[in-house]
Amino acid sequence: MAQKTESIEAVIALEWGFNEYLINNRYNEIRDAAPYLKYRGASAEKAVLFRIAVTRDDLKDLSRIVLDAVGDPHYLTFSINGLFKRNRGGVTELLYNCKPDAATEDRIVRLAAALKESKFADSVVTAENGIPIATADNFGDVESVLSAADERLSFSDRVRLALLRLPFFAGKRNNPAYKPRKFCGRFDLTELSIFADGKRYKTFDLTAGAQNTQGIDPRHSKKEGYARYRKLRGIDAADVTGTAESADVAETSETPDAGEDSSFAAGKRENAVADAVTEYARSSRIMLISDLHLGNAEIICTMARPFADRDIEEMNRVLISNWNRAVKDTDRVIFLGDLTYKADRETAENFLKELAGNITFIAGNHDRDISGAVDSHTFEYGGYRFFCVHNPKFAPKDFDGWVIHGHTHNTRMYRYPFINVKERTINVSCELIGYRPVSIDTIIRAIERCRDEKWERADYLEDIF
Repeated sequence: MAQKTESIEAVIALEWGFNEYLINNRYNEIRDAAPYLKYRGASAEKAVLFRIAVTRDDLKDLSRIVLDAVGDPHYLTFSINGLFKRNRGGVTELLYNCKPDAATEDRIVRLAAALKESKFADSVVTAENGIPIATADNFGDVESVLSAADERLSFSDRVRLALLRLPFFAGKRNNPAYKPRKFCGRFDLTELSIFADGKRYKTFDLTAGAQNTQGIDPRHSKKEGYARYRKLRGIDAADVTGTAESADVAETSETPDAGEDSSFAAGKRENAVADAVTEYARSSRIMLISDLHLGNAEIICTMARPFADRDIEEMNRVLISNWNRAVKDTDRVIFLGDLTYKADRETAENFLKELAGNITFIAGNHDRDISGAVDSHTFEYGGYRFFCVHNPKFAPKDFDGWVIHGHTHNTRMYRYPFINVKERTINVSCELIGYRPVSIDTIIRAIERCRDEKWERADYLEDIF
């Protein structure tokens, strides 16, 4: 008599890849702020797409279906915008609010359709939106975390939370050690894995497309995969085509006047740049960028930069190449701090010698003894006034123009996105502007589009163009 094959659970999930440290850092921040919650593990869960009942003999067939659905080389993009809760059977769950963009949603739907047409159709379960973080049995525990993170609570939640703050209830449970920051950001994921009974079965590199038939060993270097990703994203200078800054790059040889920016949208401020009042030579452009952190291996994981772990040579090459492709020798570059991470003067000056343009250097908190560095810089252009400083908290509170800054990178996106219209701040940390300098003309176009479209914010430069 043939032995019945045991059914197991297969999970199709996306790995965090180069985003892993940043995701887990915020996960641990919530753990520290609310130790009374029940956490699901030592690290944040992967982005689960599907759960399927299979046998071990079915795993090869499942892999073929996944591989066929992978298609051309690509990556999948998800946005995390804060936290939310849901109640199930008296247990309250806390989750990241994680949603795919349109292109990613289309690919997930395509994979779902392939699974529904397969022999696994009856057992496929599509995961719900959100990345689980923790659970709570006690009344109000999750609401307290949401409130501390400045989340929007319903009226009933606010009433319940107000009751919990009364002396009688307040002593019944722990209070957060500190407020967790509101999590806001976008993440490109390049690795899709199949897990069987909780153990990794196979991982596919999406940047290789359907060519990666054998899967990848996640223990090996991801250098080649991340290089393919950067090419797909146009992050490497040599692969820049059709990006928001490509028009600025083209101007290096043909634009006679920085005040005559032909890339302005029709009907929008036709004469604004032509009437610009600026201290700089009109044959040059004003370019801005911050926080390269050249030679800093830790910045790769802490800021989710798309490079293999500690591959500072490749990071330095890409950032310097991007700079020099975007900047011509006559351009004025306002660099807003943190060229390196506490490097000595000789090291910093050797890096500066590799960078094109006339650089106004605003000192960052990690810069050491940079010749000619200043604390801030103010200028006017196109009818706007700009105050440039490394850390935005040191900008004057009564400044009536726009504050351009760095320092916050991509870790405080809720308050410091690329453009915050209400606060009139512009974050030119390199992670938000495509890892290459951005021109003041492009910044002004971005400000005006946000105002025309009545946007309160734009998280990244690419969101506008």
